[in-house]
Amino acid sequence: MSNTDARVRYTRMVIEKSFLKLLEKKPVNRITVTELCQMAEINRATFYKHYLDIPDLLEKMEGKMLGDIRALFRKCGDIQKAFLTMLQYAKEDFEKYAFLGSENGDRELFSKICDACFESAYPMTETNLLQFDNWQRETLHAYITYGIAGIMKSWIMNGMAQPPERVANIMVSLCKVVIDGVREGRVAL
Repeated sequence: MSNTDARVRYTRMVIEKSFLKLLEKKPVNRITVTELCQMAEINRATFYKHYLDIPDLLEKMEGKMLGDIRALFRKCGDIQKAFLTMLQYAKEDFEKYAFLGSENGDRELFSKICDACFESAYPMTETNLLQFDNWQRETLHAYITYGIAGIMKSWIMNGMAQPPERVANIMVSLCKVVIDGVREGRVAL
């Protein structure tokens, strides 16, 4: 990679880190380009080379995060590994997940993560749901996916105190209990 690429990556990283620090203290709609540039120690022209405005910065950061989640699911062969990998990824980048998904950031972020997981996990879980009709499959998948997103949000917002392995095991166990319950007739759909 050229020096220009390294400078661009560094500049974006500085902007993103400064943005997360500001999100920790105040709502996204109250953050200005001027204060972000002051914190990042860059000029406004540099900011505008990379982003249109603050909402564009937020959207691009979320877009990369969601793209990374989709890619993680595509690489993993099974749901347990996918959950574990996603949680480890989130733990490595705690501030990004915690602050972007906070009350100051995008309150819909975890729904977006949920949608990305739903799209990506569906092919992995579909074989466990073959005996159900389409509506039952979609209902089960939605229920499980939103439950998983809730667990992930709670885990992140509580400081990721539990190890990712434990949380992934709980996620998989709950999925299995729900699917088995429907399959065995203990839960009616």
